Amino acid sequence: IKEVTTNDIRIYLLSYQSARKVGKSTIDDKRRALNSFYTWLVRENIINRNPMLQIDPIKYNKTIRQPLTAMELEQVRNACKAPREKAILEMLYSTGCRVSELTELNRNDIDYNAGMVKVLGKGSKERYCFINAKAQLAIKKYLFGRLDDSEVLFVAGKKPYRRLGKGTIEKEIGKLGKRAGINRSVYPHLIRHTTAAHML
Repeated sequence: IKEVTTNDIRIYLLSYQSARKVGKSTIDDKRRALNSFYTWLVRENIINRNPMLQIDPIKYNKTIRQPLTAMELEQVRNACKAPREKAILEMLYSTGCRVSELTELNRNDIDYNAGMVKVLGKGSKERYCFINAKAQLAIKKYLFGRLDDSEVLFVAGKKPYRRLGKGTIEKEIGKLGKRAGINRSVYPHLIRHTTAAHML
């Protein structure tokens, strides 16, 4: 670590981009991760000089994420076949929470009377999100059909009924988008973006 130079990092970033054929935004993500790491090394007195100081942020054109239209959202809703699919979609849209936050939810995090759900967000900060009537009904229908007694809100359909992971939920939402005939990628963060846009 102490021997790494600014040039070494420049060569690494260029070779990474060339070998993997990735875009500038991906390389800038790598740059930011390295910058955080080396800033921490300096702060902890592990190294004396930060080789990242001379590496500027990589400029790239940011594409504006287009939210689902009201019609597209209804198409995705209509594409839901299983109660779990419907419950996941309605929870994502109603709460606007991140997929990582959704995976951590338990049954007792939902307060049906108040129409709220307790979410554990970034930095282990708790907050409450609104859960509308559609989401509440979808959750109740899904839980009523469950064969397990796990406290976890979203579980696999087969024993040992493990907590659903981020990847599984992302795949399910992606499949819903394709089934709905949406001609672009549909993913949990797009649902979060859609919630915010529709609220505005």
